[in-house]
Amino acid sequence: MDYAPEWVKTNPKRFKRALAPDGSDLWVLSSYCKANLEADKKAFTAFCKYLKAKDAKSKPSLVYR
Repeated sequence: MDYAPEWVKTNPKRFKRALAPDGSDLWVLSSYCKANLEADKKAFTAFCKYLKAKDAKSKPSLVYR
């Protein structure tokens, strides 16, 4: 979660963490949390729009796995 912005790290009620077997929070965002998915989608869409605006002539390829 080192890559996450501070507003995500400081709001664990909205951006849920993955849970350890003992029930404690891990330093990892949960892949089952809708808010995490929506924030990632919004950031990725903004990134793609930025690439399109800044590098429209060279047509960069972006591979996402």
